[in-house]
Amino acid sequence: GGPPRGGSLPILARHAVAAGDAERAARYSIAAAQAALEARAPEEALRLVDLALPAAASPPDRVALLGARDRALEMVRRPAERLEGLAELAALADALADPGLELDVMLRRAAALRVADDEDRAAALARRVRELAAERGNRHAELAACLELAQALLRATLGESYSPTASEVDLDGAEEALERAAALAEDIGEERSLAAALRELGVVAVGRLRAWWVDFVLTGHGHELQARVAAGETADEIMPTLPVAPLYDKAVNLFQRALELFHHLGDRRGAMSSLIAMAYITWVPDMHLTMSARRIEEVRRLAT
Repeated sequence: GGPPRGGSLPILARHAVAAGDAERAARYSIAAAQAALEARAPEEALRLVDLALPAAASPPDRVALLGARDRALEMVRRPAERLEGLAELAALADALADPGLELDVMLRRAAALRVADDEDRAAALARRVRELAAERGNRHAELAACLELAQALLRATLGESYSPTASEVDLDGAEEALERAAALAEDIGEERSLAAALRELGVVAVGRLRAWWVDFVLTGHGHELQARVAAGETADEIMPTLPVAPLYDKAVNLFQRALELFHHLGDRRGAMSSLIAMAYITWVPDMHLTMSARRIEEVRRLAT
């Protein structure tokens, strides 16, 4: 007698399957699985998909169900099962001759490979998607490919990295992909992707700052800053005098812009991730310098 409420969708899906009503079984199962994913209940989504797949005959219904299953497996971080399921989705994309779905499946596979710690293959696949999307003029797919490529090169999921080690990741490649992603996101109005790209660009800047600091200390210049702190200067006073001050300011501004966008979108997780990154970049230099100065004072005390 009208559209069902969200809470009744799983029950209706099960009854439709039991009654052999394939059309409504697929429709209600897809809606129920989507609702479960939005509620961050991936196990429930997987149960619904497994229930409905045998009854789903039309390719669009199977694509929707397999896509929901892939998202659920992504949430529970089961990359091996994702890759198995994506093989069927790829076959459907070929059968439907859907170039957009083909690129989507390739990106899903790249993400699964990345989570499985096969970042090199993930990066190669993301680059291929980026090239194909650019050739076809599919800016949304190119944007997604740039973000996926950056994650593979930084070896971290969006929002989960704070201070990458330059020797372990590809900062140059990630920065290029993220700058392109930010440009595309701004051009097509994808604020969430723009916020994510800006935050990760800030992370790249932090990685460069970290590399500079390590080199500065290893070349024997660290004692100069330690002495300044011991003499009473604070990290906030010292930072503007360093050659990396513009890079530091760039990172802070990127995190600030990302934070404002996440707040505007109501994305609490993204906002918190940006806020932690800002706290990290402002707190860590002070911690390093202050602790180093304390060590100097301790050495002097012991020497005395």
